[in-house]
Amino acid sequence: MKHSEPSDTPDTHDAAMSPFAKKLSLWLVGISALLGLSDFVIHRHGYSEIEEMPLFFAIFGFVAFMAVVAGGVLLRLFISRSKDYYDE
Repeated sequence: MKHSEPSDTPDTHDAAMSPFAKKLSLWLVGISALLGLSDFVIHRHGYSEIEEMPLFFAIFGFVAFMAVVAGGVLLRLFISRSKDYYDE
């Protein structure tokens, strides 16, 4: 009898999304696409010229999100403890 060793990769069944999560994801993507497309139809009256550019707020929001994530990664480098901190 062959003994199998535990693998480090997650089981595909555990990583699968539930039907509710799939439906919610599709709804969010659809709503985001409709709002993005509406930005080309609706004329905005911004304070500066760059605010009137189509998809400006979507791009700005994504860049701000990436900056927060990058800041979190950098912050983790400064305040994280070693892996064996509680073993000492």
